Amino acid sequence: MERELILKNNRAKELRGLHRYSLRELQQAVYEDKGPVISISALHNFEKRKTVLSKSVREKMAKIYNVTLEYLDGNDL
Repeated sequence: MERELILKNNRAKELRGLHRYSLRELQQAVYEDKGPVISISALHNFEKRKTVLSKSVREKMAKIYNVTLEYLDGNDL
């Protein structure tokens, strides 16, 4: 999926609210089991649609939220 579409359509903030994660809890969940290291500010910027995270981080987030990567990225709109 193109970077611009991910910036425009991602559902990161909506999903984090649904699952009641704080940014710190999400950061720890992503890193759990030696996952990718990501800063809280990077997660926040992704939610605010300012940056796109790497595919490995987005895949880990989708797994945490029990959704597909396409749904997280907003590809199904």
